[in-house]
Amino acid sequence: MKRLIVNADDFGLTEKVNQAIIQGHLEGIITSASLLATGAAFESAVTLARQHPKLGVGVHLNLTEGMPVSEPARIPSLVTE
Repeated sequence: MKRLIVNADDFGLTEKVNQAIIQGHLEGIITSASLLATGAAFESAVTLARQHPKLGVGVHLNLTEGMPVSEPARIPSLVTE
């Protein structure tokens, strides 16, 4: 049997993105999402992921945009500004 995985990017970026991902999942279109830890709506995305356990959630590695999760002094080679 063939299976198509439709992954939504930027889960946690904004509340609107989060709601669109959940709506797509509930409609049977989106099967997984990449969770953006540096997104403004990260905590909300985590809550939504827990409420929708059939939505596969992976990590979205973000090394170039937004504020770092770690203290900048601990990761000077990754932070230039």
